[in-house]
Amino acid sequence: MLRCLSTLFVLLLLGAAASGQNKTITGKVTNSFGEIMPGVTITAPGKKVVNTTSKEDGSYSIAAADAKTLIVSYVGYESQTIEIGDKKVIDIR
Repeated sequence: MLRCLSTLFVLLLLGAAASGQNKTITGKVTNSFGEIMPGVTITAPGKKVVNTTSKEDGSYSIAAADAKTLIVSYVGYESQTIEIGDKKVIDIR
């Protein structure tokens, strides 16, 4: 019985650790006039995850497990590094 409880406890811990690794950041990218910016590249450093904003509304969604920052780049603009912290929604202007 004790062995069964120990196994269950370990499985619960592994499940909790795995679920903590899934972090999706969403938001919208606009220029200083509030206009949408389609085609902006959002990257999570250290990951091979790159996302480009939507043409319709400038929105993005990126899996950023364990990432502390996002890098935002667009042709003709200086790249920005955005701190993620505990945020799940980051609108970029």
